[in-house]
Amino acid sequence: MVATVILGLIAGWAVVALVVGALMARIIRRAEREERIVREPALNRVAHFAETAATADR
Repeated sequence: MVATVILGLIAGWAVVALVVGALMARIIRRAEREERIVREPALNRVAHFAETAATADR
């Protein structure tokens, strides 16, 4: 009986760990996606200004 309780507790904590890990992975992926969306327009602006400056020197 004690072994069953211990195995049940271990299985329960394993399920909790899997759920928490999945949620953290989802949050990290969402943060990376939002950061990429924010960062890309800034890089495009920098590239545009660099191209404009390069053509203005000619």
